[in-house]
Amino acid sequence: MYEKGFPQKFFAWIKGCIYDVTFSICINGALQGYFNSTSGLRQGCPLSPLLFAIAMDVFSCYLDGSNFCGFPCGNTSYTHLLYADDVLIFGPATVQNAQALNNILSYFGDCSSLHINREKCSIIFSKESQTTSDILNLLHFSQADHVIKYLGLPTSTKRLTISHFQPLLSKITILLAGWKVKFLSFVGRIKYLKFTIANTIAYWIRGAIIPKAGCKLIDRICARFLYHGSSTDKKLHLISWRKTTLPYCFGSLGIPDIKSMYFGFACTFMWRFYSINYPLNSWYKTKFDSPFNLLNTRASHYWKLICSTSATVKHSLNFNVTNTDCSLSLQWDPWVKGKSLAEMNLHCLQRGLLVSNVITNGSWNLSLIPQHMHQLFLSIHIQDGDNVITWTGKGVAVNDGLKTADVLAVRGILINPTCGFCHTEEESSSHLFFQCPFSFSILQTMLPDVKLLLLENLPSDRVFGCPRAMMIWYTSLDGLRLPLVLAPLIDVRSMFRVVIRGQPGSTRAHRHGVEPLVQLVFDFLYQVLFF
Repeated sequence: MYEKGFPQKFFAWIKGCIYDVTFSICINGALQGYFNSTSGLRQGCPLSPLLFAIAMDVFSCYLDGSNFCGFPCGNTSYTHLLYADDVLIFGPATVQNAQALNNILSYFGDCSSLHINREKCSIIFSKESQTTSDILNLLHFSQADHVIKYLGLPTSTKRLTISHFQPLLSKITILLAGWKVKFLSFVGRIKYLKFTIANTIAYWIRGAIIPKAGCKLIDRICARFLYHGSSTDKKLHLISWRKTTLPYCFGSLGIPDIKSMYFGFACTFMWRFYSINYPLNSWYKTKFDSPFNLLNTRASHYWKLICSTSATVKHSLNFNVTNTDCSLSLQWDPWVKGKSLAEMNLHCLQRGLLVSNVITNGSWNLSLIPQHMHQLFLSIHIQDGDNVITWTGKGVAVNDGLKTADVLAVRGILINPTCGFCHTEEESSSHLFFQCPFSFSILQTMLPDVKLLLLENLPSDRVFGCPRAMMIWYTSLDGLRLPLVLAPLIDVRSMFRVVIRGQPGSTRAHRHGVEPLVQLVFDFLYQVLFF
């Protein structure tokens, strides 16, 4: 801590929390005597993880400054991954490298008294060599059979099979077979799959590609649990799991499937790839330049997933040339009005160049660019800031998916353009959801207890212009998915039909009036309070 620059007063506080602590033993329900702490931190001490992180940062710095060789990539050498007490060290399999690592571990243990348990350490080789036995004897590690676990996920030099995902399958089976879930209703089982099971799977898909056989097995046991309440009973259900996991707008239950979770994770990775500079991004940029680069046949399955997702969402992304560290690939990223230079058959540039390499002081520096391409570069505007990538995809209402007068007029269907509720302004999604006083009064009457949560005359341009990631969705009475931020715009015409046509005690009022409205209110409050 002294080397890190912590003040002396902070040292005194930490020592006071560690050394001036007394313990007492509970015997037959009564505390007997006190004794001082002499063996450092006690188990469960809240300071333990914080102090351990400082100690392991010293180990990380010492490893970086030693003669241990990692894997070079560009201007950086990658030697280790460190998360709490789970350390993954990688480098060339040489005796010299093993000796350097052994010296590092021994020296760090002598200085900090944090000695590793070599019986619990494993080493994996990409291929067998003559130095394998020498390295094992020097480090006293056990050799793993092509697979090791890091943070609970399998890591291998070869392709993972379904047997490597048996812990995931066992965990899901145990969660679906617990005694508590047997008392869940159908709606309860939907929520259980959405949050508990989906979160369990989401952790695994961030670090490994689940084989198709494993995905099918997970889908099968989830479908049995949803429709029959048991993951083992084989009964007939008429709706396939593929249709069950479709979004609400397609009339399904909106349960996320594994494919959609992979898609969402890949999109998140793409945003971080272009927005945040961290070692993993530097590694991929050095090896592949861009997700839009021609796919390398030797690339990992993980990178192939990123590339396929990039091609799928390309039409919904907007790449901006900025004057602050623009990390776009000059050759492969589609920053030229939605196209890349490679798509325009302009391949005469040096490999690995970024757009930032040809921008100086907020303007183009075309000394590295051939003369015939100057006019093309000068036609691209350089924006201020560092927002390189933006999402242009939109939802139902934003995509003009509601049959309002202005939307129908574009399609050649002419109706009375005046709003059928207030008869003052032209009907549009913006007016119906934000400005119509009649719609707002109906909503206030039907939901009197949540008036404070409703906003009248909300600026529609800001809401419809917000990123899709900022929107929380719910299902209206017509099955249309609308952003929760459009709270005063719950499908008012659906509610209005319920009020006018639904008779008390009738089947239609029971089916479309009371129960859906109550569920809608509770879902609305649940989303606001907990999300």
